[in-house]
Amino acid sequence: MNILFFTHSYTFGGNDTFLLDLCRAWPNKHDRLITSTNHRLGIEAYRKAADQTRLVFETFHASKILNIFAFNADRGVLHKFASRVWTMFRLLYLSVVSFFEFRRIVRKHHIEMYVSNSGGYPAGWLNVLTIFYARMLGVKKTYLIVHNFPAHSRCSFWGSVSKFANQCCNNVVTVSNVVAEALRKNTYFNKVVVIHNGIAKETVPRRKIKLKYSKNLAVIGHLEQRKGHAYLLEALPQIVNKYPDVGVYFIGTEGPAYDGLVMRMQHLNVEDHVFCMGYQHDVEALIPNFDFLVFPSVEYESFGLVILEGWKYYKPTIAFKSGGIPEVITHREDGILVDNRDIKGLASSCITLLKDEELCMALGMNGHAKHNQRFNAEHMSTQYYELFMSSNEQVLRYDG
Repeated sequence: MNILFFTHSYTFGGNDTFLLDLCRAWPNKHDRLITSTNHRLGIEAYRKAADQTRLVFETFHASKILNIFAFNADRGVLHKFASRVWTMFRLLYLSVVSFFEFRRIVRKHHIEMYVSNSGGYPAGWLNVLTIFYARMLGVKKTYLIVHNFPAHSRCSFWGSVSKFANQCCNNVVTVSNVVAEALRKNTYFNKVVVIHNGIAKETVPRRKIKLKYSKNLAVIGHLEQRKGHAYLLEALPQIVNKYPDVGVYFIGTEGPAYDGLVMRMQHLNVEDHVFCMGYQHDVEALIPNFDFLVFPSVEYESFGLVILEGWKYYKPTIAFKSGGIPEVITHREDGILVDNRDIKGLASSCITLLKDEELCMALGMNGHAKHNQRFNAEHMSTQYYELFMSSNEQVLRYDG
């Protein structure tokens, strides 16, 4: 079967690595897998994956037009009203251009199944639009994968669009039960299936870094408010008071919360214990340097792939009970869960793992075993394959 996977996003990220892991581990070697993306930053990663595997990468040429138009709209040359009119015209024009580009790919590869890989809902607007295109072009099966919470309610424009998208999709797949519940409440999707994420089992060589302290923990994620870095900073004075020989590493793009975090760590007098490493292209290679990970995300966290990345290298995670995280971590079995935004609880949990090396190692071992058994790319891909190849639509219903 010829299967097309498409991702509309604005930079290379978790959705892309998920898709590449899914395709690499695809169980049926006779299927022909074609991937395409609208953005340019990740094209080399897709091409590299295509060179190393049987994966086919198809350039979505409309991406150049998308980027040019987006650049002009963001320059602020036009006044507010004209800018809105221009945006509406731009979307209409790009919808037409994208249709012909999508049709070219579908006809060239004789696509029989289409899978739209989205962030939240609607996330990239092409993710939804191409669902309609696929049906118009006679593609037999279409699926929408939603990785995060819906951004709008049923009463909104995109909420209404979901009613029609639901009719065009065989199923909507999401990564946790909590996101599935949010989709049920805020959209008209009623054919929702939950398949938890998984990552590849293969490890990469460790990249050693110079560590100032004997004990070290890391937070991996974009420096934005919802990721909760500030809560760990507030807990850090308590941690340092009990365990002074500790370093905290923030690994991720220095986003809108960065300046505020720097000011706060100076105010708390913990700047000597915090190291901001910025974006690292090989973040997985850094994980073995740390004793454990902290994942203090407080909202809109659908799953938490970072937890699996830690488990791969026998590192447990301390995380808030946010979103889908409790579906991944079993408290004090393969990690530690803390009540959301509980600074004292976060500090206490960090101190516990810093002082109890045996517990830290045991949690990491159990997490590694769970990753190998349940949360790996092979298991995930098998579940997707079984769903896609089933003859009947599967519906996950909830009690009201």
